[in-house]
Amino acid sequence: MPASYRPFLLQTPLSTVIATCTEPKVIGTLADDSTLEYLASATVSMGLDSGLLPGMLLHAAPPRSGTGEVVEVGEHQATVEFRFAWYVA
Repeated sequence: MPASYRPFLLQTPLSTVIATCTEPKVIGTLADDSTLEYLASATVSMGLDSGLLPGMLLHAAPPRSGTGEVVEVGEHQATVEFRFAWYVA
C-alpha cells in the first residue's frame, strides 16, 4: 500500500452524528434527463482530533443510505458533501 494512503487506515471505525445539514440542491442532471443530481452539505461532530481527514468517505447508517466525502476538517468538526440522484419521471 502506498504510504500516502496509510493515514486513512484507522484502528477502529469512526462514528459521528450530523450536527447541521443544508437543504439538498440540484446541481445537474444525469444522461437520461429524468434523473436529477443533488448535493447536500453536512457538518459532523468530529474532526482531526478523531482521525478524520479530507478525502475520507463516510457512510450513512440505516435507515438512511448514502456516502459523503469529507471536504473540510477542523479540530473538532468537519464538512461532508453528500451527492445523490433522484429519478423525476
